[in-house]
Amino acid sequence: MQRFYRPKKPYSGLWVLGIFIILSPLIDDCMMPLVYGNSQR
Repeated sequence: MQRFYRPKKPYSGLWVLGIFIILSPLIDDCMMPLVYGNSQR
C-alpha cells in the first residue's frame, strides 16, 4: 500500500503560471499610477 503516494498534478503549475501572466498587466496598471503618482497622464 502506497501511503505516501501523492499524484502529481502537471497542470497545477501551469494554471498558477497562467494566472500570474493574466494578472500581471492588471497589477502593473494598478501599481504604476501609485509608483509614479499619476504623473504620466
